[in-house]
Amino acid sequence: MSLGMDDRDGFIWLDGKLVPWRSPHGKAMAIRAAYPRWPWSDLIDALLPNGRFLDTQVAPFKQSLNPVGVPIQSYISGLFALGSATGYYCGTAPASTPCTDRDANLPQDFAAIQAGKPLSADAVASLQRSGRLRASGRRLFQRVEPVKALDKYTVQLRLQGKTALVLPLLGTAIYPKEVLEEAGEGQIRTHIGTGPFKLAELQPGRVKLVRFEGYQSRAEPPNGYGGGKTAWVDTLLFRYIPDDSVRMAALESGDVDITWGTHEAYDRLKAHPDLKVQIEKPGNKFVTMLNKQKGLFTNMKLRQAALAALDMEPILQAAVGHPQFYRLDSSLSFQEEPWWTDAGRELYNQNNPEKARQLLKEAGYQGEPVRYMAAYDAVAQHRVAPATKQQLEAVGFTVELQLMEWTTLARLRRNPDLWDAHTVWWGIRPDPTPPAGLRCDGSGWNCDPDFAKLLHAMETELQFERRYRLWQDIHRLFWERVPFIQYGDTFWLTVMRKHVHGQFDMPRWYFWNVWLSQ
Repeated sequence: MSLGMDDRDGFIWLDGKLVPWRSPHGKAMAIRAAYPRWPWSDLIDALLPNGRFLDTQVAPFKQSLNPVGVPIQSYISGLFALGSATGYYCGTAPASTPCTDRDANLPQDFAAIQAGKPLSADAVASLQRSGRLRASGRRLFQRVEPVKALDKYTVQLRLQGKTALVLPLLGTAIYPKEVLEEAGEGQIRTHIGTGPFKLAELQPGRVKLVRFEGYQSRAEPPNGYGGGKTAWVDTLLFRYIPDDSVRMAALESGDVDITWGTHEAYDRLKAHPDLKVQIEKPGNKFVTMLNKQKGLFTNMKLRQAALAALDMEPILQAAVGHPQFYRLDSSLSFQEEPWWTDAGRELYNQNNPEKARQLLKEAGYQGEPVRYMAAYDAVAQHRVAPATKQQLEAVGFTVELQLMEWTTLARLRRNPDLWDAHTVWWGIRPDPTPPAGLRCDGSGWNCDPDFAKLLHAMETELQFERRYRLWQDIHRLFWERVPFIQYGDTFWLTVMRKHVHGQFDMPRWYFWNVWLSQ
C-alpha cells in the first residue's frame, strides 16, 4: 500500500531499480494518503520519537513536520483498546481482575526487532531511561523496585505494592542497548521498531513505510490497537499537505486515498460518489485548565462562577462548526469507554448567568484580568477560547486572551506566575487516573487532598467495580470544586476512497488489517 506516493507504480531501491508494489499473493496495490500536519495515525505515532528533538518535550512546529523515530508505545504493542488494558503484566490472570503477582514478567511478544536481531533484555536500559526522562515513566518508577533481567527474554518489574497502573504507564519505547548508548540522555537517532511496518524513506513532508517481514502478530483476533495485526499492504506513504482545500482536492481527484476531512466539507464529501466518510468516535475532550497554585483561580468560588456562566453547546459549535461533530457530555471519560459515568452531571452546562454573578460577588472579584492562553496553530482551540471569553465577560469577568504557538503555550504553562487559564484537549486513555488535570504534579496543580485520596485509592484498587465507584466519586468532587472546565466531546472526520477497506474504529488510524479492492 503506497500512501500519497509520487512514484505510484512501485518503489525505487538505492541502486535505482524500480520494484512494483505487490500483495503477498502477487496482486499489485497502491494507495495514497495525506495528513494535515502530524497525522493522527498510529503508524506515524509508532515512529516517535523522531530523533530531531527530545521525545520528552513538545516539538516545535517546523521540527514536527517529519514525525519519524523509534516505536513501541503501549497502544502500539496492543496493551489497551478502547480504554481497557489488554494482556497482563505477570502471566495469566483472572478475567475479572488484573494480575496481583508483585513479580511482573514481560513476555517475549516480539521475536525480532527491525535492527535485525532478537529483542532481548536490553529492555532494562530502555525502562530505566523512561523512568528518568518520561513523566509516565517517573510515575511508574515511584512504584517499582530496581528493574532486572532474569534471562534473555524476561524482564522483572518488582512492584512495591498494589497498583493498577503498570500497563497504562508502561508506554515505553524499547531500544537496543547501542541505540541508547548513541543517544545518551538526549535525542534518539536510529529509527527502528517492532511493528508490522518499518521505515523505508524519510524526506521533508514525506514518510514511507514498508511491511516488516520479521513481525510476529499476536494470535488473538484484532481488537482496536490490540490483538492480531496483519500487514496486508506492502507500502505506506504519508504526505504532508497542510492546506485543507488542497488536501480535499487531492482526495477527490484520486491523488490521495485517505485523509482527515474538514468538518465544514462533511456534507459535500458525504455526497461524493467515489468517497466514503466516517465520523471517528471517541475523539477529543475539550478542557480549559485553571491555575490553582497562584492567581485568581486559587479561589474555588471563581472557578465555580466560571463553570456556572458557560453554555457549552455554542462553544462546541464554534470549535467544529457542524452538529455531527460534537456531543454534550459531563463525563471525563468517553461514552465509548467502560469508564463513562454521568455522576455530577447536574453541575454541567449550567448556563446560569445570575448564579455566576452571585458567585463572583461572594468571591470578592474586583475585575482583575484573567490571563487566558490559547494556541492559534490549533484551530479548534483557537475557536473555543474566544467563545469562552465572550461568555465569561458577559457575567462580569475581565478576560485577557493571549494567542500563541502551541509550543510556546506548552512552555509557559509550566510557570504558575504567567497564566490563569489555557485551553487544551485530550483523547482516549488506557486508564482514567493519569490525566494531568486531576493531579498535583499536572497542569493547573490540582493539589486538593480530597482528590489525592480518591486517586490513590483508585490507583491501588485492582477490582473494576470498586475502581468504577471511586471514579464516580471523583466526578462528583470534580464538578463541585472545578479543577478545570470540561466542555464535552468533539470528533474527527476520516475520508477515504471507496476501494480502501479496514476497521477504522479508533481515534488514531492504523493500517494493519487494511486492504484494497479494485
